[in-house]
Amino acid sequence: MHTRPRGVLRWWVGSGVLALVAGLAAPVLAAGSDTRFGDELAMNGLDCSIFPARSVELASDLNGVVDSVEVVPGQRVEKGDLIAKLDTDLLVAEWKFYQARAEAKGAIALATEQLKTAEAKYQSAEKALKSNVISRVQYEEALGEYRAAQSRVTSEKEAQAIARAEAQRAKLTVAKGEIRAPVAGVVGEELIAPGESTFERPVAHIVQVNPMRVEVFIPLERSRTLLSRDAYEIAAGPGFAERLTVAFDYVSPLADQSSRTIKAYFKLETDAVAPGMQCVFITGSGDAAMAAPDRN
Repeated sequence: MHTRPRGVLRWWVGSGVLALVAGLAAPVLAAGSDTRFGDELAMNGLDCSIFPARSVELASDLNGVVDSVEVVPGQRVEKGDLIAKLDTDLLVAEWKFYQARAEAKGAIALATEQLKTAEAKYQSAEKALKSNVISRVQYEEALGEYRAAQSRVTSEKEAQAIARAEAQRAKLTVAKGEIRAPVAGVVGEELIAPGESTFERPVAHIVQVNPMRVEVFIPLERSRTLLSRDAYEIAAGPGFAERLTVAFDYVSPLADQSSRTIKAYFKLETDAVAPGMQCVFITGSGDAAMAAPDRN
C-alpha cells in the first residue's frame, strides 16, 4: 500500500494544484459556519493573494544521468537535504586514480636515489678534474648526469602535486553528484526521474513557503493611511476564519493608473494556510470587528 512519506505537506504545491486550491476557496467559504461574516469581510476589506516567497529551479552543476531521486512532490525539505544523486561511478574511479598517484612514493624515492648517485659521481669527477686524472669531457658528462637527476626529482614532485590537485578536483566533482536543496521549502510537481539526464533541464523545483508572500492592491487614495500603520492583518482559510499577522515588506515603485491602485507586499509566516489561497487584507477597525464575530 502506498503511504505518504513523512514531511509531506497536507496540501499540494504544484502550479496546477495551487490554481485548484484558489478555485476551491469560494466553495469552502460557502460551506463555512458563518457565510455572512466572510461575505461582509470580503466586501469591506481588500482582496489579497498568498504566494510562495519564491520558487527555486534547482539545477545540477554536472551533466549526467540521475541514479536516484530521494524526495517526492509535496515533501518538505530543509536547506542541504539530499534531493537526487547522479551516476558518479566514472568520476569516483578517476578520483581514486589521482588519489593513488598523489599518495605514491616510489617514483620520488627512485629519483632521489638516482640523484644521490649522480651527485657522488659528479663530486668525484670534480676532484679528479682538479688532479688532471680525467678529461674535461668526462667531467661535463658527470655534471650533466647530476643536473638531469636533479630535474627528475623536481619533475616527480611536481607530478605528485598535480595529482593531489587533480584528486581534490575529482573529489569535489563527485560531491556535486549529490544534488542538495539550496533553501528550505516544498518540492514541486516537476521532478526529474532516475535514468533521465540533467542536460539543459532542472532537477526539481523547490517552493519556499516560509515565509510566504501576501500581495495586496491598495487604492491610491487610501495608500498613505493603510500603509502607515504599526501592524497589519489578513483573514484567510476556510470562511476567512484565520486571523493572521503579516509584516510589511515593500511597495511597488509603479502604480497602476488604470485601476488607481498600487501593489503592496507583506510577509506571512504560518502553517495555517497554503500558498494559492485567497485572503482579505483587513483595512480598519470595521474589518477588525468583523474578524472576530459572535458565533453564538
